[in-house]
Amino acid sequence: MFAQLNGDGYYRVQNQKTERYMTIIDNRGKVNAQTTDADFGALRTVMGFERIVSDPASVLYIKKLTTGYDILCQGTGSYEIIGYELNMLDLRNGTYAAYATTKGMTKYLSDAIPNWMMDEDEKIYGSVGTNSDESRLWYIKPVVDQAEHYFGIRPDIALADGYYKSFYASFPFSFLSSGMTAYYVSMVDNTRGCAIVKPISGNIPAGTPVIVKCSSDKPENNKLNLLNTTVNALSDNLLKGVYFCNPNAGTHTNVVDYQSQTMRVLGKAADGSLAFVKQAGLQYIPANTAYLTVSSTAPAEFKVMTENEYQQMLAEEVTITAKNYTRVYGESNPSFDYDTKGAELKGEPVVSCTASETSPVGTYAIKVSQGSLTNSCVNLIDGVLTIVPAELTVSVSDASRRVGEENPEFVLNYEGFKNGETESVLTTQPVASTIATKDSPAGVYDITITGGSASNYVINYVGGKLTVIEGIVIAAKNYTRVYGDANPVLEYESQGEALEGVPTISCDADATSPVGEYVIKMGEGSVTNQYLCLVDGVLTITPAELTVTVADASRDEGEENPEFVLSYEGFKNGETESVLTAKPVVSTTATADSPAGVYDITVSGGSAENYVFKYVGGKLTVNAVIQDVVDLMSVDKAYDVYDVYGKLIMKNAKSLLGLRKGIYVVNGRKVIVK
Repeated sequence: MFAQLNGDGYYRVQNQKTERYMTIIDNRGKVNAQTTDADFGALRTVMGFERIVSDPASVLYIKKLTTGYDILCQGTGSYEIIGYELNMLDLRNGTYAAYATTKGMTKYLSDAIPNWMMDEDEKIYGSVGTNSDESRLWYIKPVVDQAEHYFGIRPDIALADGYYKSFYASFPFSFLSSGMTAYYVSMVDNTRGCAIVKPISGNIPAGTPVIVKCSSDKPENNKLNLLNTTVNALSDNLLKGVYFCNPNAGTHTNVVDYQSQTMRVLGKAADGSLAFVKQAGLQYIPANTAYLTVSSTAPAEFKVMTENEYQQMLAEEVTITAKNYTRVYGESNPSFDYDTKGAELKGEPVVSCTASETSPVGTYAIKVSQGSLTNSCVNLIDGVLTIVPAELTVSVSDASRRVGEENPEFVLNYEGFKNGETESVLTTQPVASTIATKDSPAGVYDITITGGSASNYVINYVGGKLTVIEGIVIAAKNYTRVYGDANPVLEYESQGEALEGVPTISCDADATSPVGEYVIKMGEGSVTNQYLCLVDGVLTITPAELTVTVADASRDEGEENPEFVLSYEGFKNGETESVLTAKPVVSTTATADSPAGVYDITVSGGSAENYVFKYVGGKLTVNAVIQDVVDLMSVDKAYDVYDVYGKLIMKNAKSLLGLRKGIYVVNGRKVIVK
């Protein structure tokens, strides 16, 4: 039942005693000619055809040499490993013995193991047999197209469009089963993470790392035809392959370390498509697989695609770049926007930033993500939000004292704190000082501020004045009035010696002056005091109150809302609503479908430079109308139906069937047809 060794070809070799199959796991070995000791740790026997049906290490090419044979597999061979040709002894009972003779000693290749190890699945060769040892007997079985000992690929990646296997073998082959295709990588796009593949038409050369698309997840449906002919190698294949992955065999350790930064193995992309990916936890490149080498800055995954798919992706490529923004600490983020380049967007990206009003000064990434985009190729470029310090103004109040007194304690004022903060957030408190001392003569001295600091603020200083009095100080009083009102009677206060004469006091603001601050100017007038200090005051004009009232309104149920009427009270200087920079907006929750009832009418949204708004809402009364038309219609009478404009709709109607929804007049009564 077993084929004879008739010539060079592909075979599987099975031990008669242990029923294990021979595989090649290394390309190193040795024989000591003096002691005839042999190191066959490069070989391993494996139990079970299902474990070797897809293993290239089990396919042995037996080649006749001058006097003996060479067993070739995985890019190496028995002659390379031990330096001897093997003799094949045909025992004519369907089995063979492989042996070599040196120094008058003959030793046989065997799978000799103790009986207690017979149930193990694997055995690494470590000894040679004797002429009488059954473990030296081997079946040599050709790997033939449809025979029992075929070679079939077992895929390890299942996708929606089929089954895939990363494959690397030392023999040339073609596909025996239908529905199978081999691909190789001809180009990579490091920027976009693409691996562009080409199909291999015809025979696949020996030692060619490929991606195989299988017709099934079962090896018997993915058979290969192993070729004895030479096939020209591919010149532009970027894939690399590994024959061995044997990490735990002592002197026969033979592995390729997996470098996650520069190697990618076949797997699934994040979206479920076929890709060369960075695989977590992988220590070595698996035996007989293809892998892709990339730069250390390459993306984690390279999607596998054809040239046509790649060109179509480029045609649909769009680059979305988040715009950069700068804002002040304590303010709300701006509305983030983005720029696009390339194809038309299909959907909308999402632009976001983790920074909030309380985020400290610094730079923050403005992240742009896929959102609802469905473009096949999207490049996302983040932007930067720069938060700059807020402006904090520190001022010192004016002060006065008499000649010979110590300076008073100066009072600091702060304007510009954000997020409800106070001077407690200052890392260094500012200090107010003046050159005036107790012995300084009468006069006005500058009060300066220095030394303040805070991590989220830039500090502006506004100095004050220290008045050292020897004579009289006349200071204008400060006033506040409403826009459009007349100025109050301006007055002043004096401090020091008795006032001799009358000063002048004036202000340029009048009833038409807009909201703001105006100087109340003190003048010398008829004052004759020798030491005179004049201190100006401030008139602050505040916005006038403008009351906006919406009139009550009513309508019938089912009608559209009427146009609401606004009235204004509080305009100054003969002004009208034309001075509004934004007119108030009237709204109500009632719609044409709302039931009868009373609904609030609200007013909002008005603005004007010199006014603050007060809104007075109204009420919309929706009057009920008859909706149940059954009570109107008498079975023995007919009615004429009119629309609300008096146009006759139906003559002698006993039913309202056929009427569109709307409002009608039936027998002098209003009816809603819904």
